[in-house]
Amino acid sequence: MHRFVFVICLSLLIGGVSYCVSAKEAKHDHVPVHDWGVDIALGYGAIENPLNKRESLETLVVPQWYYYGERFYIENLELGYTLFENDHFLLDLVGYLNDDGVLYNVDNKSVSILDISNLIPNVGRPFNGNRVEFENIKRKFTYMAGGQVFWLTEYVDVKLLYGKDVTVGHEGEETLLSLQKSYKIDKIRLFWEAGVQRKTAALNNYYYGLRASERGLRNDTDVTGKSLINYYVKIAATYRISDRVSGVISLRRTQMNDDLLMSPLLLEDNYLSGFAGINVHF
Repeated sequence: MHRFVFVICLSLLIGGVSYCVSAKEAKHDHVPVHDWGVDIALGYGAIENPLNKRESLETLVVPQWYYYGERFYIENLELGYTLFENDHFLLDLVGYLNDDGVLYNVDNKSVSILDISNLIPNVGRPFNGNRVEFENIKRKFTYMAGGQVFWLTEYVDVKLLYGKDVTVGHEGEETLLSLQKSYKIDKIRLFWEAGVQRKTAALNNYYYGLRASERGLRNDTDVTGKSLINYYVKIAATYRISDRVSGVISLRRTQMNDDLLMSPLLLEDNYLSGFAGINVHF
C-alpha cells in the first residue's frame, strides 16, 4: 500500500508526465471521450523530501490513469466537472490532494523500490520541550475541493485554482495562480508552468506545527498566524516514439516560504521532483 501511495504521489507532484499538455489540450490524444486511459512510465523518478529525518524517495515506475467525459473527468486522484467551456475560457469544479500531505505519507523505509537510504540529518531549530521523534510524526492527506478557471490565449494560459479542506478538519485553504503553455513541434511536445500558491495559516500549521503530545508540552505550537506564499516552476518534454510509447522528461522545483523554517519538522525550504524515462499507454 505504501509503495502504491508513493508512486501516485510522485505523479501528483510531477503532474502531466505523459503528454505535458496545456488546458486547451486537456484530453489526451489517445483517449476518446468516455474511455479510460492508463499509462505506465518506466524510468527514474524521485522526490526530494524537505522534512526533517525523512528520506528522499525514488522509484522506477509511475502509473497514471484518466477518464474524460463530456464534462466530468478524472486525472489520477483529481476529480473535475466542467461548468463552462469555450475556445478561451474554462470553469471547473475540482477535487484534488494537497501536496503538503504527500511529504508525510511516502516514507522511504516502506516504499522505496530501489531501497536507497538517505536519512536527512537533524538540524532543525527546536522548540522548547521534549525531544521530537521526527520520523514518527504523522499527518493525513488533505483532499481539497473548490474550483478552477482557465483563461486561454495565444501566448500563455492562465490558471486560477481555489481549494478548501474537506477531509481532515483543519479547514485550511489554498489558492494557486499559474502561467503555463505547451508547444508541439512534430513529434516533440514542450511544456512549462510557473505558479504561486497562497496557503492559509490553518493549512501550514497542520502540516508544519507541532502537537502538544509530540513535544511534551501543554499546548500545540503553530508556525504562523498568517497565510504564506509558495512558488514553483515546472518544465517537461515528450518525444512520441509510436502511438503508445513516448520518451518523457519532467522536472519541478517547489520553493516554500522561508517563514516555515521555524518549524523543526522542516529541514529545507525547497525541493525537487522529477522523472525521466519511457511512458507506455495501454
